[in-house]
Amino acid sequence: MVGGGPLFVTVNGYGYMRFDHQIIHDMNIEKIKDLSEEEIEAEDFKMMRKYSADAYARVSTMAVSDVKIFQEELKPEDRKLFDDWYEKSGREEIDGILTIPYPDFPTFIAFNHTTWNNKILKRWFEYTKPRLENVAKKWKEINISNASNQTLLDGITEMGIEEGNYWSDDSSHTFGVAKSTDDQFNTFLKTVLPDHNFTSGQFLSGIDSKSMQANADLFEIAKLIRGNDELEYLVLTVPAPFLMEALQKNEKAKEVNSALIICSVFTVIKVIALTLSNPLRKRIHQAYLHH
Repeated sequence: MVGGGPLFVTVNGYGYMRFDHQIIHDMNIEKIKDLSEEEIEAEDFKMMRKYSADAYARVSTMAVSDVKIFQEELKPEDRKLFDDWYEKSGREEIDGILTIPYPDFPTFIAFNHTTWNNKILKRWFEYTKPRLENVAKKWKEINISNASNQTLLDGITEMGIEEGNYWSDDSSHTFGVAKSTDDQFNTFLKTVLPDHNFTSGQFLSGIDSKSMQANADLFEIAKLIRGNDELEYLVLTVPAPFLMEALQKNEKAKEVNSALIICSVFTVIKVIALTLSNPLRKRIHQAYLHH
């Protein structure tokens, strides 16, 4: 092999393909030796913008099946409203918004084809993950204290090859989707609600945090409110200073009031007040109640 050394290397048990072959290194040096750092950086940005433009130009084709998934998850009344708006607004424009809502941010280009992602994820759960687990289970049954050197070598070899297959197959895509959607959500929060200082991590489960627990408690209360049109309208229209009193006087809010007493009342009042006092309160609350 040009450059010497193995094609694959392992680090902390993971297999990687090397990309430092001598011929590639020499070719890159030859191509850029007469360019300045500024010219190289400008060319990188030029290629990135071209890639973004090409990806955005394909969204109308990519989004067809994804829009169908979105439509199927809507309530009947919301589905009718969306379909009417979708037809009147122009399919291609809406497809672009749904697939890449903010074209100025390259992160939204990554892994934005839901139908394709779901197909790969299904295969990962049904084939790739069990395959790796079965190999691991096989070699866990070996008593390493009594195993021969050849048996140990065979185990290391088979597990190493299987791990390489695991990441070379669809696992890199599967985990890439998780990382990319997290970054996209984080970018969305900072773009739409820049003054709230939200991060995607605040909305992840499994985080032991009093403030996040307060948000979770409030979300459960929001679900109670969402189930009653009268209470939903009350929360959206009554000013923050009078909201608690209005809820307490409403006969249909008994369960909501009980939940408010059980959870951290002061924290909940503060969150509600901050949310309702925001100029975007209606949009935020509607998104929150219909999450």
